[in-house]
Amino acid sequence: MSFDGPYGVYHSMYDDHQWVSRIGDPGFKYHAAMTQLWAIMTTRLANAELLPLDYRPYAVRVNEFLAQAERSAATRFERARAANARLAGAAEHTASYGATALDAGSKTRLDELNRALMGAERALLDMEGIPGRPWYRHQIYAPRFTYAPEPLPGLTEAIEAHDAVRTQEQEQKLAAALDRAAHVLNGGQSIQNSKFKVQK
Repeated sequence: MSFDGPYGVYHSMYDDHQWVSRIGDPGFKYHAAMTQLWAIMTTRLANAELLPLDYRPYAVRVNEFLAQAERSAATRFERARAANARLAGAAEHTASYGATALDAGSKTRLDELNRALMGAERALLDMEGIPGRPWYRHQIYAPRFTYAPEPLPGLTEAIEAHDAVRTQEQEQKLAAALDRAAHVLNGGQSIQNSKFKVQK
């Protein structure tokens, strides 16, 4: 989360504390407001009976990222799309189960769901990381070499490199990550393979 707007001094010699305190945010009111927003979000996450993590819009967004990648590659990523459909189904099941658990006030069910919600995000990691940048392990998001975000980083970079073999490998890794997340949301025991190896 951030506030944004015209910032003509960005990365110039004027981009300093004095400019911010005199011109950019006198009294640091925007800074204080953003800190309050982060605190509210953190409190909400920390105190929720059921973690407010909804994988339904997540799966929708992954479909949008796949469509973008398919336009760039001029091909369809059927394996990844099928895996994301399974994630969407698991997300729907989880949301329904979560509503029932909340209504029933079942601590056991809620604890189980919270573990699954946290585990699903972890399941999207690949321990080998992105080729050339193994410290970035998330299959859905990573930064580019700039500040910009890069959706489906392994797949996107393979497409941009015009490397058909690597593109296929990265689609397989993405599909495996989506399937791991779906498995966790569907009540699978913590992640079965801690090294997150790609299933062939």
